[in-house]
Amino acid sequence: MARCLNPRSGGGHENPDTAVCCQRCDFLVQGAHIGIYEVVSFIGAGSYGYVYKVREPIPLSRILALKVLRLDQFNAKAQANFFQEARRIASMQHPNILPVYNFGQLEENEQPYFVMEYAPQTILDLFRKPDGTRRLAFVEELVPYVQQTADALHYVHNSGLVHQDVKPGNLLIGRSGQILLSDFGTTFYLGMQTHASLGEVTGTAAYMPPEQWQGNPRRDSDQYALAICCYELLTARTPFVYKRLEEMWNAHIKEPPPSPQKWNPRVPTEVAAVLLRALSKDYHQRYYSVSEFADNYAAAVQVALQRYVCHHCGQQNRTGAQRCTNCGADYDTRRCVYCETPVRFGQRCCSQCGRLTLPPTLVDHSPLVGVALRQGRYTIKHVLRQSEETRITTAIAIDAQAQERKVFLKRRECSPEPLAQRAKDVAYYEQATGQLAKVRHPLLPVIGDRFAEGNYYYMVQEYIDGESLD
Repeated sequence: MARCLNPRSGGGHENPDTAVCCQRCDFLVQGAHIGIYEVVSFIGAGSYGYVYKVREPIPLSRILALKVLRLDQFNAKAQANFFQEARRIASMQHPNILPVYNFGQLEENEQPYFVMEYAPQTILDLFRKPDGTRRLAFVEELVPYVQQTADALHYVHNSGLVHQDVKPGNLLIGRSGQILLSDFGTTFYLGMQTHASLGEVTGTAAYMPPEQWQGNPRRDSDQYALAICCYELLTARTPFVYKRLEEMWNAHIKEPPPSPQKWNPRVPTEVAAVLLRALSKDYHQRYYSVSEFADNYAAAVQVALQRYVCHHCGQQNRTGAQRCTNCGADYDTRRCVYCETPVRFGQRCCSQCGRLTLPPTLVDHSPLVGVALRQGRYTIKHVLRQSEETRITTAIAIDAQAQERKVFLKRRECSPEPLAQRAKDVAYYEQATGQLAKVRHPLLPVIGDRFAEGNYYYMVQEYIDGESLD
């Protein structure tokens, strides 16, 4: 006698050795043969079917996964949709989509099934402690997985599909450690669902954007769900945690998502901003595409990482580190440009005045620091940026004629020779900045001075707190 693989209490019913399906439930029997595949064990339940571990015969003997449509979902329309989905997934040739190898029907009751790659781990399993408990991911650890998932979703979207059930449980890990997007059982195809009628709400409540709750999913919906996946991996929870479906609906429709920094202060502000934009209620306010979201996530992580490069030994540290793991330094070489307070390791805001510290693009040890201009009136204090391409240098200087007040200074390089060309460059800059100097608006910095000195033309602007002069 053989037992079925029903994992529920009271399951494991005895069946004849030749049985494929249990006579008392709709689970497969251990050791049964479906085509060339031997049923080994039960893996779990999907959105509309059961998934089993199966083995190919010798000589390959590969372990694969077999998904079979549940009996309570089995009808002519569901069968047609099931095979349609299997064909569609099988036609998707992408390294980050779970591949389908075969499909058919059980001989006993004609239940449809398809065979796919066996990937026992999900992305959640990558972030566990040695004792098996979950740990919070570092933002930089997620970059390759976000990009791979976005690549897969971009491919899906270009195929006219919306996945509609992106969640950590459907982000499997392949044999090479790559993401494999799985479970296309609730996808939309050119406006028509494959396993649900048009307008019916399908998906997983914790990851569904407002438009999906309203029965109108779009490609932007997958971006929202992917952002929640990142949020969960970074904080060990989703933005909204409610037991009742009505409360979850209300939260996704009306409540603003809390910043991930509330649950994990180690998440950099730049990364939190990217996630919160992707979680906008209005899909128009999200990123244009899931690929753009992934690119912005990676760029935000890169900016944040620059603050954790030790200025003493050059070690790249994890985001959120309090000191260098190599030399132990807890202060770097920067000082706040507003109050001269030493900047702590990885700090974004000054601990003394609370203002944003200079961005990591600050030019260290520039020979221009300390240089006096305009007969000693301006002294360069910090060089923010030097561009060889545009030949423009941006700096902070001290105005001796205005009670040592700070000013922004932009230096443009003119042609050193011939003199006639340098004169033309100076005249051009005079004309270009002349109109700007006349503008007076509370949202625009005032141009207080303009002058030429040596091979350079200088423009002095009102000093404004902030992170960028772009």
